[in-house]
Amino acid sequence: MNSRTLILTAALVLPATGLFAELTTEIREDFEKIVPTVKGLDKYYMNHIRDGWDFGRGPVVFHPTMWRPNCGSAGRFYAIDCSEDEALKPFVRSGIGSLKVGVKDVKKGGVHIMRNDSLKPGKYRLSVWTKGTGKLSFCTYNYFGPGDGRIETRSAACDTKPSADWTKTEKVISCGADVEGAKNSTFAFAVTGGDVYIDDLDLVPVSE
Repeated sequence: MNSRTLILTAALVLPATGLFAELTTEIREDFEKIVPTVKGLDKYYMNHIRDGWDFGRGPVVFHPTMWRPNCGSAGRFYAIDCSEDEALKPFVRSGIGSLKVGVKDVKKGGVHIMRNDSLKPGKYRLSVWTKGTGKLSFCTYNYFGPGDGRIETRSAACDTKPSADWTKTEKVISCGADVEGAKNSTFAFAVTGGDVYIDDLDLVPVSE
């Protein structure tokens, strides 16, 4: 399964909770707000573990507050915190935290990672720093209001490239602005080709 196919099918397994709460109008993410979840006590994470996901060693997954794995199998997803481990500093661009995502078997396609909030449809400037062997392909899941069960997944036509050094990707993208009738969007990305470290992600609205 290539990244485009993965984007087009991802929203089929998207949880439907909290889709029509107050809408977010910008994202500024340094991946330093980290929360612990006990793997054995969380059905959502246990289902992903059964699908081969790697959430780090031990009984607890440490993950950024506003992000979670969505679909795919044999993925990687956990927070990097270099505050107590000097060896992790090359995997953090600024501050003390970043997010590691990836796939354990590059021949089996990719996985999706999603935000936990709902975004107001519109045009946004995306800026993100990445490094690693994999790539991100950004997309949105778009919804149409209570009582309307449709979900449209749209590519943001913005990919990152594999790089051994921290590399910035920046582009104006549509988050639901090109989906007629969309009431809100969920920001997400597909991961293919290997592992990626992500830091300093900003998504801010732009004027038409």
